[in-house]
Amino acid sequence: MNPLWAILPLAWVNSTHANPALWQDIQARNTTETANVTPLQHYRLLALDEAQLPAQATLPTLSLPLPDGGFAQVTATPSEVLAPDIAAQHPDIQTWKVRGTDGKVISGVLDITPQGFHAMLDMANGDTLFIDPHTNGTTRQYRSFRKSANLEAFRRGDWSCTKTAHSTPPSFAPIRPTGTAARTVAAKAGETLHSYRIAMAATGEYTAFYGSQSAAYSAIVTTINRINQIYERDLAIRLVLVSGTNLVYRDATTDPYSNHNPALLLEENTAVLDKVLGNASYDIGHVLATDGGGLASVATVCGAYKAEGATGLTEPEGESFIVDYVSHEIGHQLGATHTFNGTLGACSGSNRERLTAYESGSGSSIMAYTGLCNSDNLQVDSDGMMHSASIQQIQDYLHNGSGASCAAKTSLKNSNPTANAGANYTIPAGTPFVLNGTGADVNGNTLSYSWEQVDAGTAANVNVDLGNNALIRAHLPTATPLRTIPQLSDLTGRVQSAGEVLPVTTRTLNFRLLVRDGVGGTGYDDMHINVQNTGSAFSVTAPTTTALAAGSVQNVAWNVAGTTQLPINCSAVDIAATTDNGATFTTLLSNTPNDGNAAITLPSNLGTKTYVRVKCSDNIFFALSATNPAQARTANGGSANLTVTPNTFSSDSSSSGGGGSIPLEWGLLAGVYALFRLRKGAAS
Repeated sequence: MNPLWAILPLAWVNSTHANPALWQDIQARNTTETANVTPLQHYRLLALDEAQLPAQATLPTLSLPLPDGGFAQVTATPSEVLAPDIAAQHPDIQTWKVRGTDGKVISGVLDITPQGFHAMLDMANGDTLFIDPHTNGTTRQYRSFRKSANLEAFRRGDWSCTKTAHSTPPSFAPIRPTGTAARTVAAKAGETLHSYRIAMAATGEYTAFYGSQSAAYSAIVTTINRINQIYERDLAIRLVLVSGTNLVYRDATTDPYSNHNPALLLEENTAVLDKVLGNASYDIGHVLATDGGGLASVATVCGAYKAEGATGLTEPEGESFIVDYVSHEIGHQLGATHTFNGTLGACSGSNRERLTAYESGSGSSIMAYTGLCNSDNLQVDSDGMMHSASIQQIQDYLHNGSGASCAAKTSLKNSNPTANAGANYTIPAGTPFVLNGTGADVNGNTLSYSWEQVDAGTAANVNVDLGNNALIRAHLPTATPLRTIPQLSDLTGRVQSAGEVLPVTTRTLNFRLLVRDGVGGTGYDDMHINVQNTGSAFSVTAPTTTALAAGSVQNVAWNVAGTTQLPINCSAVDIAATTDNGATFTTLLSNTPNDGNAAITLPSNLGTKTYVRVKCSDNIFFALSATNPAQARTANGGSANLTVTPNTFSSDSSSSGGGGSIPLEWGLLAGVYALFRLRKGAAS
């Protein structure tokens, strides 16, 4: 044990404002990585002056190092991850919640354990930042890294999933309820914090992986702290550890667990927790192992099967283990089912839940199968967020079901934020569009925003438009309610990303703007887009190059694509230019007739690359010059008879509806399946 942590006062949270001297950059050296873990590729290597921490107890905020240089400023508040009696046994462990103060960080969590300092931060740009210890020989160093810059380091192996029900599962109500009564169930989840006492056990094999009982327990604390960052933000749920090292077994030959058999682990865990702690001393139980994948019964918190959760991987460490596996399995115990709509790899067979299949392909949220569905994968591992469908399922069980019976409830003195997704529109198929909305919060909390498509239709491969299925992916929340589909980086980079493709059939796309206040409150509003296949896409046909002369007069030509006719009825367009890949646009012509031609004068201060945008004046669709937007495939690999006028690249290397707002938790489900899900880890 490092004695520094044992004497570190809580006042440390006020210690390091504008004090980067605590952190010193050091030259990266060849480091030894765990054999089965892909090394980080892009990170900032630092030394932390741990001896100075206790003395820095006077200033109100602390500085955390950013991977690309500089620091982010945050305020920190102690958080209860350990129950009081457990915390008294571990004065060397402390945990905090943080909020950003300079626009870089939205929120996050910190912890100090005998294993060092750890941070997980939700960034304003939608990325996730980590600061974790790394031992180089006998020296403890720290690495600050962004998830988006190290995606391969988060990749995990394959597994399969089976399910077994305790009893006949009840039927679901739809996630997108149509009745007013269903949308006004006054759960008000974001106004009350639900705390659940969690007992976490570990097999002897898990403890051996970490080298000691203390190190294994420290890893458990970091795991629960990071899960709480997601659960408190999205669900107003806190997990409080009521177990100590007495459930972290040191000897694999004498522990009471079958490390390699998840079905037996569930039975054994109930018996062990009831014997060691007593059945009345915990609300949810889970056991960590090094084999067997994940197995959990659904919607069992507070009930007879509350200890039936297990997660085991050969390498039970890192963010993928915490988010993709442990938080996924605990999510099942809290009442959530799968959200992916893909059909390949682990997404095949009975793993897909028809009524909650809202995510394209593998999905990317916690309750999806990210990285496990072969060519249906959106990315290599899950984002640290719950889809609104999962939020509704969990809140229904924990507020209207038996999950409400054992929670310790604390008023947050908080009101849920409100959302306005804007009007409904009709747009041409195969054409980029922009989603934009607003959010408000009477408590003055910093809001974050995410857009989700909420169509649970026919099972489909990623980037396939069958006319009713999930097509557009969700992303981590950001500080802005604006989203462009496809994302501008795809358009200007001339690439196609999974889940960032355009619809090609005549259909309806239902979208939800989900607003989070960062302290447990959520609100949402829905809008829909009617997509009309007019036979061709709205597209710019000139200019065809991005090398445009500053101050020159340019003829802009575009394919009107039948957009002047009903049901789209776009009579005028606005023309603008961007020299920063779409970050900002300069309007050059407003409300000019949508007739396919216009002359513009370019600004005199153009950069080396300029794009021209033609956007319907009273609609959300647009076209960008010198780009070929990615379009969805259809079931037979065609394009739904849709023709697109492509740009030739030069060598220059009804507007009503929507609106209004209700808290997210008011559209809750009527019931949840009582079932098991099983993952079998590939590595053994």
